[in-house]
Amino acid sequence: MAGAYAKSTVATASGGGLLLSLDRVSDSPPFPGASNTSGQSQVLTLKQTAAYLRISKAHLSNVINRKVAGVPPLRHAREGRRILIKRQWADEWLEVAGQESFR
Repeated sequence: MAGAYAKSTVATASGGGLLLSLDRVSDSPPFPGASNTSGQSQVLTLKQTAAYLRISKAHLSNVINRKVAGVPPLRHAREGRRILIKRQWADEWLEVAGQESFR
């Protein structure tokens, strides 16, 4: 049966504890709106955004927290401690930051 279901496997370790693993079906589609037609996610983590922009994760964190003089902050969303950034926001920030550096 093909579908977006995950089956879980429970095994007992030799020490008496339980080992849990989730085997995901490879053809399961992502939730609606999560990726574009080429399969790339539209929402990135801090690490993914840093790799996408080709800057360090530490520098990106400083940009988000407004600690870099002369560089506009990057639009983002916080979910607890997690920072999420839309790919579109990263592209827009790159354009604005590029224009700022030209001045």
